[in-house]
Amino acid sequence: SNAKIVRTWGGWSDKCADGVPVIGAVNEIPGLYAACGFSGHGFGIAPGAASQLAKLIATGETDVDLYELRYDRFKAKI
Repeated sequence: SNAKIVRTWGGWSDKCADGVPVIGAVNEIPGLYAACGFSGHGFGIAPGAASQLAKLIATGETDVDLYELRYDRFKAKI
């Protein structure tokens, strides 16, 4: 009860359920690509993520394997 609050923060945290970002195509919507879920680390990895996403959109290929970052990893496995 005697604690002095110096500062606070409130806001939205862009984080996926598994803590890993999504980078790649959203197959259900042709032409839609996502780069999200960086949970505050986007500032540091944005240049690399943007570079690979741009290359994926332009050529269909990337320099690194983005498989583990795919959007559909959250789909129910039947």
